[in-house]
Amino acid sequence: MATPKQVKFLALAILVTISCNLSAKPIKCFVPFKPWAVTIDLNDFEPWDLLGHNTILGGHTKDGITISILIEATKPGTTPTEMRKLYGYRYANDSGQKQTIEEIDLNDIAVITYKWVTPNIPDANEAEKTLAKEWTQNTWGFNGYIVKDDTTFDIHLSADMSKHTKIQMLDIIKSLRITPSREPEESSNLFKIIEANPESQQNEKLLKDFIEKYPTNPGAYCYLADCSRQSRQLQDNKTAYLKAMENHKIQPLTDPVLLFKCYYSLGMYYDITKEYAKSEQYHKLGYNLAKKSRIPTPYTASSAYNLAILYAQINQPDKSVDFLIEAIRLSPKYKDKVKDNSYFDKIKDNPRLKNILGK
Repeated sequence: MATPKQVKFLALAILVTISCNLSAKPIKCFVPFKPWAVTIDLNDFEPWDLLGHNTILGGHTKDGITISILIEATKPGTTPTEMRKLYGYRYANDSGQKQTIEEIDLNDIAVITYKWVTPNIPDANEAEKTLAKEWTQNTWGFNGYIVKDDTTFDIHLSADMSKHTKIQMLDIIKSLRITPSREPEESSNLFKIIEANPESQQNEKLLKDFIEKYPTNPGAYCYLADCSRQSRQLQDNKTAYLKAMENHKIQPLTDPVLLFKCYYSLGMYYDITKEYAKSEQYHKLGYNLAKKSRIPTPYTASSAYNLAILYAQINQPDKSVDFLIEAIRLSPKYKDKVKDNSYFDKIKDNPRLKNILGK
């Protein structure tokens, strides 16, 4: 018979488990060229800004679990076990030395778990290798494979297992669901209509009707924010972009231009309201996204210019000069803007800036 102390501990463990399950949210993504929505339950998800090849979802949770879901074309009739054998061991061998721990079958999902031993990081210096070795000291990987028709879904999870449990990781994998969805097709059709006639008075109603049907769609809120901007309703504009950002955490934007627009516009809004810390946060997010993605150069230049203005306003002249030089390097048109912008009066005599301006 359990002691009172053991009963109390068990009750606490159950309560913690229930709390974790209740706080998990279904994170949604879509399969290109298929009418499928994919959801998986995660706590406090932070999506990556950019995804790799064949990756439909990527990011991490605030408690340190990294996740990505990849898709691969597969011969119909292929089993998850065959995919585990093909991709699971290939991934283990390609990414560095690992110790294979266990193969687990979860109904229609084939799982392989392993502990990192020595990570394979090409061209890493000694400091980076040391850091990677420390990071992988307690890191385990959990790869799950599920097949639907002619597509394999490869779920990659990794975490420090001194902070997480095997059951927790397997529960995340088991929560993956693939369901029919017309949302991608309908959103694509709607956005094409709006882009073809951006000044139409019907756009706002079309978007609100769409949002009522698909309330977690972040792209629809981006377009709705544009409607508010055109009507000069700054508060509505901000609210719509913030809602897009909220939805981005449960249904990530995969179009970097739309994501950039959210960051950029919120940075501009908070600059207008003189909430400079928030303005800096969003402008830097936009600038970093533009630099590492294939977004056209003018986006990066504009972000750099806005950061130069921001730092001039909050009396950080060195940073202002840095970003202004970067903006001019990317787009020489900003040379002329320096002359007419009073924010730069205090830095116009900076030798580095004068040199690039040709003075």
